[in-house]
Amino acid sequence: MDQATALSAADREGNDTCNRSSPTKQRTIDSVITDYSPFSYEQKRTLIIAAISVLFVSPQAGLMVFVTPLPEWTCQRPPTDKYTEPTAAVGLLVASEKERCALLERGQCSPNYSNPSGTASAEFGLICADSGRVTYAQSLFFTGMLLGGALCGRLSDGYGRRFAIITAAVLVATGSLMTTVAGSFWSLALARCLAGAGVMICVIAVSVLFNESVATSLRGPLAPLSGVNFGLGMAAVAPLAYTTRHSWRLLVAVCTIISLVNVVMVWRYVSESPHWLHGNGEHSRLQQLLMTWSQSNATPIPSSVFNSLTSTKKKHARCLTSAVSSNRQESISLLPFLSKNFRYLTVTLLWAWFTVCLVFYGLSFNMNGVGSSVYVSFFIISVMDFPAKLSGAWMLQYWGRKPLLFRLMLSTAIFTAMSAVMAKLKTSNTSQGLLQLISSAQLLLAVSGKVCSSVVFSLVYLYTSELVPTAVRTGALGVCGVVSRLGAVVCPFIIRLGYTDQAIPSIVFSICAFLSAMSMTRWPETKDKELPETLQDLQQRIRKK
Repeated sequence: MDQATALSAADREGNDTCNRSSPTKQRTIDSVITDYSPFSYEQKRTLIIAAISVLFVSPQAGLMVFVTPLPEWTCQRPPTDKYTEPTAAVGLLVASEKERCALLERGQCSPNYSNPSGTASAEFGLICADSGRVTYAQSLFFTGMLLGGALCGRLSDGYGRRFAIITAAVLVATGSLMTTVAGSFWSLALARCLAGAGVMICVIAVSVLFNESVATSLRGPLAPLSGVNFGLGMAAVAPLAYTTRHSWRLLVAVCTIISLVNVVMVWRYVSESPHWLHGNGEHSRLQQLLMTWSQSNATPIPSSVFNSLTSTKKKHARCLTSAVSSNRQESISLLPFLSKNFRYLTVTLLWAWFTVCLVFYGLSFNMNGVGSSVYVSFFIISVMDFPAKLSGAWMLQYWGRKPLLFRLMLSTAIFTAMSAVMAKLKTSNTSQGLLQLISSAQLLLAVSGKVCSSVVFSLVYLYTSELVPTAVRTGALGVCGVVSRLGAVVCPFIIRLGYTDQAIPSIVFSICAFLSAMSMTRWPETKDKELPETLQDLQQRIRKK
């Protein structure tokens, strides 16, 4: 019998008892928050601090662009009969990097960096045969995000959303501090891996906290805020890096100070999720939290409401406790609900996460024509998340989660397909004016595709957190985050195919996005629905779609 669908006799009996003896007016956490504290001052403070936490950790994702770029260097030789100057920059005579590397390998010259303290790659000599290590450092940051996504479920579902956010802040601060004092390339790479884990845990845990701490009607407008802050934090790295362009350690030190401030901030002001407190039987803490929220909203909660919540919890204790305890032990193994009831939804949801990350980073890394400066280019690419996420919040007021996700993913497929057509047209035209026009059109289409994928990236967090049960919500987002980062890992290999034919990457992105959009047509809607507490709640929602 399928393990995912086979409930024990005791579990089935508990579920039946729970359903039969439900009170006439059953109180849920969502209904209590909606009636007594939809968005109080205390809730605003918690969510604002949580959003600022994302803003403060997101620069870590952009550091590697400015810390480990390939350095500019020339090959400096000692004086010889041929070169009578005290020193001669062979780079002026030997333009090819391959030739300079050959001279360096034979010991006939030494590297002369234009900005020796500006990048870690120059300080650690990551040129020629060692230049590939730059890619390793960037890959290890994504590896850290993979590990963070896997670890986030155990931290957040087992110990609380607040604990996960604090842990993330500590990991980011530790990784940033280790980067500042790194004495070798491998210590730098390890530090970036640690910071990457913290960034991923923070993004997932904050996303869940947003959805579990406000009234149902406010989840849509508020959900993109954490994504907006991530883009703004990334964009802020560019001017900061330009200001500290002569010392990469100074750049990282500034980010470290910001990370340390973030640790103190989330420790003092971020409160726990009421859904997590209710699902884990923390009734006294739940009552204290909700009373604080409602009093700041001038609508105190009657004691009968708390009694109703406690009674509901006890009547559902058998199914909920079984779900919570099993997820604490196997929070990740339960997530791929590969039973008959959940298999299609699980596979297509994971494919959507993989695709949106693949397309998002693919279009970002493949946009070399944006500006002539790496600082300007990176700023433009990152700051575009701001209007994208805000437009997503606005569109959520008029469409549900499912139709909006479908339309945006389909639009991404169309824009990237048209970009591939432009790439083909460039190879078949020789007119300079026409080539410039086609290049501009290709860039505009790529930017449009990135904006759509950016909105999908934000909305898929909201949809997933509204879809899966409370006991495994953060774990589900963690597994989805891991799958999405696999898309980021595959992305450079797809882009490399563009050296053979510039249209190939856009074609691959378009096909993946189109398949994902088509698979969304059978998803259930989650707009204005209460968050599911158990697998049975999710199954009922799938049947009613």
